[in-house]
Amino acid sequence: MLGSELATVVLTLGDRFLIQNQLGAQSLGVYAATFNMCDHLRNALLAAMVGAAYPRCMSLWESQGR
Repeated sequence: MLGSELATVVLTLGDRFLIQNQLGAQSLGVYAATFNMCDHLRNALLAAMVGAAYPRCMSLWESQGR
């Protein structure tokens, strides 16, 4: 699990180092802001879907079994 977490961090943040070196700090700021906004939106949508699916799955489990 440690390797997976480390790979996720490298993939998520590694591109920022490359962008800053190649395009500069201003381009990095634009990229980071849009990336973070999209990531927060993705997390909000995922939480809403999980929150909606969980009660349905539990009711199916109760009525139909495992």
